[in-house]
Amino acid sequence: MSLVTDSLRLLSYRKNFNDKVVNVVRKDKQHSIIEECNLVAAKDLKKTRYILTASRMTLHKKDEYTAAERVIHKGSGFFKTDDIVEGGV
Repeated sequence: MSLVTDSLRLLSYRKNFNDKVVNVVRKDKQHSIIEECNLVAAKDLKKTRYILTASRMTLHKKDEYTAAERVIHKGSGFFKTDDIVEGGV
């Protein structure tokens, strides 16, 4: 039982450390962009943790889905909603 508890604690510490490192890197980059007076790019960098932590294969797969305009949610005639397309407007 001690081994399981210790390994879960270690995973928790590692995840917390990785989150802190990613946040520090993202915030440093955001501050350097703000110093260049590019406020739009700095705003776009907010909430990009996923991009920094995702694997390269996952990012390529997301890019392919976006290029193909994959339907995420089918629209409904009853509720009068449109299809939601990934990457589409």
